[in-house]
Amino acid sequence: KGVVLYLRGNTGSLRRWGKRAPRFTSLGHSVLMPDHRGYGKSKGKLTEAALHGDALAWYDLLAEKYGEANIVVYGRSLGSGLAVPIAAERSPRALILESPFANLYDVAKHYLGILPYRWLLRYPFRNDEAMARVKCPVYIFHGKRDPLVPYESALRLYAAVPVDVHRELISFARGYHSDLGGYARFRRRLRNILNC
Repeated sequence: KGVVLYLRGNTGSLRRWGKRAPRFTSLGHSVLMPDHRGYGKSKGKLTEAALHGDALAWYDLLAEKYGEANIVVYGRSLGSGLAVPIAAERSPRALILESPFANLYDVAKHYLGILPYRWLLRYPFRNDEAMARVKCPVYIFHGKRDPLVPYESALRLYAAVPVDVHRELISFARGYHSDLGGYARFRRRLRNILNC
């Protein structure tokens, strides 16, 4: 039916994240789920620009094989920092974000409070700025009890979606950061998005 470019969260490697592939393959989609630089067997100098370049290269590879109209970009947590810029620069069928942030300043401020967090962050991942250029439908899944990425950050990201773009925020009142896949409503909505 198409292909999902799955850009994962911050910790672990494909040994941990690979088990999420059946979410997509069981619905008839191929999935590319690469390890970012410095994770698993992936090597290379780690910079925000390099990570964005890698993500675009993965996308372009899929576009050659499947066509852009058949690509869904999926960003999970830190992976949203790569997924949103891809959707801003290319034309995927849809952008799905799970536990995303508007920018890493929000996350750092949540943890660091009074410290000069803007000076401490080398890679701010400004999803809020990139989102202004997104033209495909945007679907955001987020738990209201997320202790890592504040729900308010997801609200800011949702508000940054252009008004003429279809957007949905699917909230989970009791949801945390990594448990959304356990909700039947999450699985139903994901299936509906991928099958449309």
